[in-house]
Amino acid sequence: MRPLGVDRPVVNITLSVVIYLLCLFVAQTTAAQTKGERAYELIQSAIVEMDNGNPDKAIVMLRKAQALDPQDISITYEIAYAYYLKKDYKQAIKLLSKLTSHKDDFDQIHQLLGNSYYEEGKLEKAIEVFDAGRIKFLKSGCLHLARGTVERNREEYDKAIQYFERGIQVEPAYVSNYLHAAEYYYHTPESVWAMIYGELFLNLEPKTPRTIQISKQLYDTYKADLIVTTKDSISVSFSKKPTMTANELSNAPKNKISFETVYKSIHLQCLANESEINLSSVNRMRKSFIERYFGSGFDKSHPNILFDYQKRVLDAGHFEAYNYELLKSGNQEEYETWKAANPRKNQEFAVWTAINPLVLDEQHKFYRLQY
Repeated sequence: MRPLGVDRPVVNITLSVVIYLLCLFVAQTTAAQTKGERAYELIQSAIVEMDNGNPDKAIVMLRKAQALDPQDISITYEIAYAYYLKKDYKQAIKLLSKLTSHKDDFDQIHQLLGNSYYEEGKLEKAIEVFDAGRIKFLKSGCLHLARGTVERNREEYDKAIQYFERGIQVEPAYVSNYLHAAEYYYHTPESVWAMIYGELFLNLEPKTPRTIQISKQLYDTYKADLIVTTKDSISVSFSKKPTMTANELSNAPKNKISFETVYKSIHLQCLANESEINLSSVNRMRKSFIERYFGSGFDKSHPNILFDYQKRVLDAGHFEAYNYELLKSGNQEEYETWKAANPRKNQEFAVWTAINPLVLDEQHKFYRLQY
């Protein structure tokens, strides 16, 4: 080693070495990035194959990806999922069991492992895996969904809904718990919660086969729970909680009135001017509901992230398009007629909602037990 202050050639030689090492580092980094990119492309192609019902092809691709990036445990997870699709649950369990103690472990590993045990007929082991996962991942929506699904399949519906709603509470952006919660309440007298959870679901997942089911369910609930027999005979049955008159709502302490009563009572006021239930009348009632809800100050006493969003849509001038889009599967013919007559409204709403979606997260969430 030469001391500091040596002559110029030494400096030049040292600089050459630095340049060489820098080039070597860049080359190695580029190679690593290339391997990572290739692995990613293989994973994406494998997922497409699995979605198309070709898990064997997917496994081949995933093994290649694993050779390129052996440290990425998500690849092992995808391989296990491919075996799960093949109904080779033993192999899926073998792969997943090794991952649960890995430093990069994530909640879906426990979900798939528990599902694999469940499909093997090992119910208690599945529950053990789900419960251990929920303890490890306290904010996991998918593990609460899995646990609730076990109870639903055992026809323990009242237990199932506790898990679904807890999943909504801990991970508001995880969409499937809203779906299952809406389905649960759809079959109970407390259909108000089917309406709330169903609409939250449709905002989070607006264009899938599951959307059609929930959209129709919402519309059917309006048809079933808003009854117009004659001009002087109307009723609302979203809940077993009592209905109050407009005067009673105004005079009673707001914090003493249940949300269900507020929901029913305002809808009864809105229904008074209607003679039938269809998309057009429901659109008018929903607009009137939000105006009355906020105008009476219930947004302060009974805050609701969904109603806040509806108010935003209304203020932006897109509430009609929002309502028709939301409920279209319940009355497809009326929706198509409206859409043909209002192409600009529909297009402008599509642009607006793409920029202004309903955001659900830790700071912006809603679940029944908030009241």
